Amino acid sequence: MSDIDGFNDDNGGDGKDGLEEVRDLIRSRGVRAAFNALVEVCENKQAAAPARSSAGTSLFRAAGLFDRAEGGAGKELHEMTGAELRQEIQRMEAKQAAMTRERADETRPIVEGGVFD
Repeated sequence: MSDIDGFNDDNGGDGKDGLEEVRDLIRSRGVRAAFNALVEVCENKQAAAPARSSAGTSLFRAAGLFDRAEGGAGKELHEMTGAELRQEIQRMEAKQAAMTRERADETRPIVEGGVFD
């Protein structure tokens, strides 16, 4: 008995347990269906902007487009040489400093026409 087409709870004598069979179905039919659904949402001009954006982001993640560091060579930290690690640390420290300055500018009150002007 099953809720999934083509899924057989009783192992079917093929050596696969039920969970393994479900995983195989997810990897084949499920991935294909999910991909098609995401593309449909992205291409649907009537879909809400957040839905289209989320679908696009999911597709980019699945394609590995968000795996690389911004502007970097795309190496994982454990793959970098000492010089590359130092360069990455400098890049990240510069980015943190810029974000801190930006945040400080956002929270600084703007006072015009004060008593001493």
